[in-house]
Amino acid sequence: MAAAAAAYRDGIAPRVVASGGRRWGQQIEARVLGSRLVDAGVPEDAIALEMCSLSTRENALFAAAILRRIGARSAAVVTCPWHMARALANFEQAGIAAVAIPAHGPAAGLVTAIRRRIHEVLGGWLDTRAARGRALAEAAGWIA
Repeated sequence: MAAAAAAYRDGIAPRVVASGGRRWGQQIEARVLGSRLVDAGVPEDAIALEMCSLSTRENALFAAAILRRIGARSAAVVTCPWHMARALANFEQAGIAAVAIPAHGPAAGLVTAIRRRIHEVLGGWLDTRAARGRALAEAAGWIA
């Protein structure tokens, strides 16, 4: 959130899409991010909330739809460095040219680094599988 707010303040991102449909009780990820962006000085009318996605692939697909509606063809993707390559690949597959703005957090220990790597490898495999399924469905005329 801090990196996205800085990108807004620095004029890199005239709009911010807070993306994420994960829920923790009554809290929805995108709403929490949006609220924190406002607290960091980003005006509410510069923030679009995407509250349906439950995966990186869905973040990219749903954010891309929002970006197209507002006339944007490119985006700066803010996420942690260990997740950036897969996030950028998903935005590219969604038709959005994206550049990276890494959001650095605390250093991770070895076990956490291994977990993250496994998560990215499995996530990448699932992303590829979903993209192939969508391509087949489009080729068959099942979806536009």
